[in-house]
Amino acid sequence: MNRRGLFRSQKVPVDERLASHYTSAMREISRLGDQLVEAQARNASVAERREIHARLEHELGRAVAAASAIHQELFDAVGAPHRSSPELVMWRRRLGDVLTVRVHHELRQMDDGGVIPPSQKRISTRAAYGPHQAGMDFADPPDAAAVPPGARGEGVDISDVDTVVQR
Repeated sequence: MNRRGLFRSQKVPVDERLASHYTSAMREISRLGDQLVEAQARNASVAERREIHARLEHELGRAVAAASAIHQELFDAVGAPHRSSPELVMWRRRLGDVLTVRVHHELRQMDDGGVIPPSQKRISTRAAYGPHQAGMDFADPPDAAAVPPGARGEGVDISDVDTVVQR
């Protein structure tokens, strides 16, 4: 018996409302994934693909929230040792799966040309800007905002990358 009075063999109740949220979100994720593949195959507009990605991200957030809440409830109900409930193990696996799908979607979204607008912020590097070893010079580098882009030869000018992507 654990600290909540449940035996290892006892089934821990799962919040059915949250479970149905998870199930409906996963169905919608599957449908939107198919829709995205179809949109990419027919070379749909960037705006249409952005909308599908945004809806997919929303549904992934719903699924993560539901799985996380159920996992937390089960963890609190079961207590230690936390592997004593098959339901807890199942929801931990589901939470891990949906988090993995979310990461894969983020990577897929970055690979989908033009969907994520490039940043306009200059990126400064940690490269050496003098005759010193990179990372070993503790003096402050020149202020990136005071020097025009490309004047120092360091960093990446995202506006140049944006021009190449839109061609």
